[in-house]
Amino acid sequence: MDKEVHAAASGALPERVYRKLTQAEAEADMLKTVILLSMVTACISFSITEMKLFKGVRERVNKWGRLLGDLFCCSYCFGHWVAFGLVGVYRPRLFSSWLPFDLFLTALVIAWMAAFQSLLLDLLMKRAEK
Repeated sequence: MDKEVHAAASGALPERVYRKLTQAEAEADMLKTVILLSMVTACISFSITEMKLFKGVRERVNKWGRLLGDLFCCSYCFGHWVAFGLVGVYRPRLFSSWLPFDLFLTALVIAWMAAFQSLLLDLLMKRAEK
C-alpha cells in the first residue's frame, strides 16, 4: 500500500489504477454518463419550471415575451436546452458519426430520458399534494 501511495505521489501510477478502458467498458461508461446527465437535466428543468422557488423568475421571464415565458413554464421544452448545455460541457457521444451530429442526437436522447423522469417527478409531486 505504501508503495502505491509513493508511486502515486511521484507520478508513476500503478498499472491497475490507471489503465485503458476496453471498448465495452468505454461504451458502458458513456451510457452511465448519459443516464446521469438525463437525471441532472430532469432535476434542473423540473425545478425551474415547476417549483415555487423559481416562480418569480418564471413570472419575470414571462414579461419579456410569450415564447420565452412558455419555455420557462414547460419542463419538456426547457429540458432540451438544459440537455444541449450539458452536452456542450461534458461532450458524451452515443453515436459514431460526425461530431456535431453525434452531440445533437445525444442531447435529444438525454432530453427524451429526462422527459420521463420529469413526468415521474410531476406525478409524485401531485400525489404528495393530495
